[in-house]
Amino acid sequence: MTPAEIRAYYSRPEIAKRIFEMCKDREVVPVFLGGIYGTRPNSVQFPGDIIHFVKNGAVAFHCSVEHWKNPQMLSNDLKRADLDKLRTGWDLVLDIDSDAGIDAAKITAKLLIEEMRKNGVKNISVKFSGRRGFHIGVASGAFPKEVNLNDISKNFPEIPQKIAFYLCEKIKPELAKKLIALDPMLEERMRSDNAEERSIRDGATMKEVSGELNPYNVLDVEQNWSVRHLFRMPYAFNDKTWNVSLPFDPARIMEFSPDEAKPQDVKGDIEFLQKFEENECEMLVRNALEFAVEMKPKSAILKGKKDEKKEGLMRAIYEDGVMISDSRPEATQEELGEIMRSGASKEPKAFSAHNIKVPEENFPPCIKKILGGIADGRKRAVFILINFLRTSGYNWDEIDEKLAAWNEKNPEQLPEAYWKGQLGYAKTHEIPEQNKLPPNCDNAGYYKDIKICAPDGICDKIKNPVSYGTRKMLMDKARGINNRRKPS
Repeated sequence: MTPAEIRAYYSRPEIAKRIFEMCKDREVVPVFLGGIYGTRPNSVQFPGDIIHFVKNGAVAFHCSVEHWKNPQMLSNDLKRADLDKLRTGWDLVLDIDSDAGIDAAKITAKLLIEEMRKNGVKNISVKFSGRRGFHIGVASGAFPKEVNLNDISKNFPEIPQKIAFYLCEKIKPELAKKLIALDPMLEERMRSDNAEERSIRDGATMKEVSGELNPYNVLDVEQNWSVRHLFRMPYAFNDKTWNVSLPFDPARIMEFSPDEAKPQDVKGDIEFLQKFEENECEMLVRNALEFAVEMKPKSAILKGKKDEKKEGLMRAIYEDGVMISDSRPEATQEELGEIMRSGASKEPKAFSAHNIKVPEENFPPCIKKILGGIADGRKRAVFILINFLRTSGYNWDEIDEKLAAWNEKNPEQLPEAYWKGQLGYAKTHEIPEQNKLPPNCDNAGYYKDIKICAPDGICDKIKNPVSYGTRKMLMDKARGINNRRKPS
């Protein structure tokens, strides 16, 4: 796509109109070649601002799901309370990204739309992301103004997260069936990798969950939004494919073809997030919040467990008598040596993962591969790195530095706003006394899928990358102790 062709497309009156109608009260951020985002905060006040950005090299545009009193007053230094005062509302935008192909994304979108309609939502917008997924949206005005006597605009990202989780869980069994019918090879990738955790969390038996299929191992419906979250604007280019992020009638989801999103064929005749009925999402919000409450007792079941090994499954890992947990005091180096000598025959001792820092030379091969820069799976890598580094003893500033250095090594860098937002969310939602681990090694949607799994002699003895460095440190320490005891 040449600069002249890009300018010609965005200069079309019907395209400029559709993009501009989305800009009111939102952050609007231009994207330049190479996926480089423009400065934030930014906004569009006049239709001519869009062409001005394009003339200065912009090829795509992203905007906020949140509505603001004045987007230009936003800053990374603002506290939560200040952001809540500036926010006037938010749209629900479900972002489907499918590693299993566009047909899998269509099936997911169709099921989500059907589930939303069951919950009373009438005005649903759908658009092609421009690559391998779809955005399903509901306008801010469709939501009740208050929830439990609190202004709903202040409940971001908590309420949309609960809605997304509720919808994804409701469609999960049917989605798994339909994906297998689409491609039987997907079944193995969907096998749940955390049956033991699930059996404790949900109060089910191992037999009940061991064969569970998780369709979200092969595709993603984004739920981990942070404040100031952005999404690709309707009718903007996807600068990886040069397809248009094209809105279309939700009824056509199964027949939609990416070929319709070629710029020369785009008409600009369908709106996105412009139609709504007041309070049409009231049932959806109520059901999602009730569902979240129902899930809480199941996830909190561990607190009443007398069996500490079971309790540790939710927030720890242990192999061969070694458990990593924030719930117990830090072990001394002598105790670590004793753990290695005693093996798994004794009650496991524990130490705090946050207090024992794993040096980078003891990172597992998959993490080293990520840190060397990767072409695919960068968003999943952010999730992996944040949780791996945090449970490996790194503080938030150190994690920030490592993410920044890693991003510079990627062939195509992630927008700083994305990984900073994910880091900020993890920091503000950290639960004391608990470790949020990276995905397990056999989670099909992560290490193998993004081609960073390169196991060595230690890898086949562990279930989670966090165990690698700890096990290696303990083995090295034990060898050191034994060596000192040998006669000279």
